[in-house]
Amino acid sequence: MGKMINKYWSRQKHYSKLASDNEKAISEYNKKMLLTLTKIGGFLMLLPVLAIPFSPSKHAAVPAYLMSSLIFLPYILYSGCLL
Repeated sequence: MGKMINKYWSRQKHYSKLASDNEKAISEYNKKMLLTLTKIGGFLMLLPVLAIPFSPSKHAAVPAYLMSSLIFLPYILYSGCLL
């Protein structure tokens, strides 16, 4: 059992050292990934709005889509996704 714990502890220390050495690259990757996912999320929120003319059942949901878009818009502008 002690051998197993030492293996895990060794891996954890190794990961911590790698993470601290590559902190800047990890941060840049996370920021790029977050911006990409934000753009995809914004596009996916627009799809139901674009389908409104073709589906009469979506007319009732327009206020919900517009409200969520208005709540989401400041985050998009703040994160710089539109730039």
